[in-house]
Amino acid sequence: MDPRHAAIETLIAGLNRGDVRVLDDVFHDDALMDRPQFSGRVRGAENRRQVYASIPTLPRITAGRLVEFRGDRIARETAYWATPGPPAEWRAAWVEPLELSPSAA
Repeated sequence: MDPRHAAIETLIAGLNRGDVRVLDDVFHDDALMDRPQFSGRVRGAENRRQVYASIPTLPRITAGRLVEFRGDRIARETAYWATPGPPAEWRAAWVEPLELSPSAA
């Protein structure tokens, strides 16, 4: 199996069984996680860990994400969740504003 495809499969399987440690296996430490519908970006491993550790119940995920690789690990993920809205207060300490281009807004 292609290493990039394997990384995505590992991510999906790990999160769907509730294992957030899998994030460190497939993302670079400086990876970005963009959430355009909430105008938020999670930058880096520590912020990523804090956000995911604070989610009481992880949603079931599928491969419907945009993923950019650097080598065999994820450098940037863009995922769309739910209905657009403001960023959740509980994760504000770990999320920075995401500037959207006029065509993406």
